[in-house]
Amino acid sequence: MNIMFKVANTDYSTRIPGEQYAVRSVKQYDGWTDANGREHRSVFRECIEGTFTMHFVDIAEFDAFCAYVESQSNYDSSVPCTVWVNNKNAAIQSDFFLDFNATRYIGPAMNDLVETVKVTIKER
Repeated sequence: MNIMFKVANTDYSTRIPGEQYAVRSVKQYDGWTDANGREHRSVFRECIEGTFTMHFVDIAEFDAFCAYVESQSNYDSSVPCTVWVNNKNAAIQSDFFLDFNATRYIGPAMNDLVETVKVTIKER
């Protein structure tokens, strides 16, 4: 099985349903239009970015994930991760900025649950 998402040394790939994993490498560039109306681009780097959804068994597991991400954060709030890059067909390790938003709800047994966690990543 390929590593889809790993924070430092902890693999969270089993928490990601495959149907919503959209991580790719994109070219970052300076663009301009010349006097003839033609667009030009000067690529200065490639950057990995994307989104995916995670699922956790219970709120304690989600809280542990949040604490672990915080403990692995660098001075600039980036986090060392390994992600699968769809258009490179490879797992790539780098530092990423992570943003995630959890959907929480109270279950039928009046317990606190996390339905989905939408994660957005962008390479530093």
